[in-house]
Amino acid sequence: MNSEPLKTPVQYIKGVGPKFAKTLERLGIFTVNDLLYFFPRDYEDRTLVKPIASLTKEDDRVLIRGEITGIDDVHGRAGGSVLKVVITDFSGSVRAVFFNQKYLLKVFRRGVKLFLSGKMDYNPYENKYQFIPRSFEFDNGEPLGIVPIYNLTEGIFQKSIRKIVKTAIDSHLNFIEEPLPAKIVSKFKLIPSKEAILKLHFPPSLEEVSHARNRIAFEEFFIFQLGLATKRSFVKNENGVAFNTDRSLISDFPLPFKLTGAQERVLADIFADMASSKPMSRLVQGDVGSGKTVVAVMVAYMAIKNGYQSAILAPTEILAQQHYQKISEWFGTVGTRLIASVQLVTGNTQKKSKVSDIE
Repeated sequence: MNSEPLKTPVQYIKGVGPKFAKTLERLGIFTVNDLLYFFPRDYEDRTLVKPIASLTKEDDRVLIRGEITGIDDVHGRAGGSVLKVVITDFSGSVRAVFFNQKYLLKVFRRGVKLFLSGKMDYNPYENKYQFIPRSFEFDNGEPLGIVPIYNLTEGIFQKSIRKIVKTAIDSHLNFIEEPLPAKIVSKFKLIPSKEAILKLHFPPSLEEVSHARNRIAFEEFFIFQLGLATKRSFVKNENGVAFNTDRSLISDFPLPFKLTGAQERVLADIFADMASSKPMSRLVQGDVGSGKTVVAVMVAYMAIKNGYQSAILAPTEILAQQHYQKISEWFGTVGTRLIASVQLVTGNTQKKSKVSDIE
């Protein structure tokens, strides 16, 4: 089956258009395929609405349904906006509080009916309980049942995202191809991919949601493992550098402490891989402070002693600076001889300097 239609820009889905598409981009939705795989973060059973008069302080996840009977926009103590909305149903009223969502003033009016999911929370400044919504939706009198709740951004409401998802499913779900082999689907008793997508967006029951999630999770892990296996098969057929890993080459490395038995075993395994002509791919796992960094630096130094450059990457600039300072101390001088040149290159390093450091 031709899957090209799934690459269609989302703006061409009925009801979207260029302007709404720009808003959807903030959610990572660019194509029809992105929209189909934009799964709900939660679900609400609209048949389980609780009367406002029966709300208690123990209610930390509850659904209410009522009409706006009062609105008050005030400034918070920290300078943010606080929108206080009185919600009333047949049994009583409660004040719902929205923090830093001033844009809701454009759509909230007296008489507007809402579904609100959230919790009761004590306000010590006013010595009373208030309702803190996790999500809300306009009540248009539609049939009650299980509805999906999506992560949103300003300018998008639950009803609008559900509407375009429904349109995309109706027009493009059949273009989804089953990525798993039939034998795998049968062996693990998985529901088809199309069915999983449909039931995640519009589940007939919460039990069906569980089956659909399991299917999608299995698919993601299967494809991930397949990718790793494919990469390993390629690596086995590639030729790399066979290093001379005689430990005498790095005998001048200024060890700041005696290596543990575990560190010695890890180094032996890594050096054995480096001595092979096959590319190495290893993960060194250990607790904080277990000595992973010194192992990495010794391995890098072995590569340097073989006439190559080495790079040690860090996830943050702060950590990179810390490593740079520590490694600079280790690679400083032995007697009067500099044993290795250490440079720090970060995202803030100027391009010319980067090139110079690398060369």
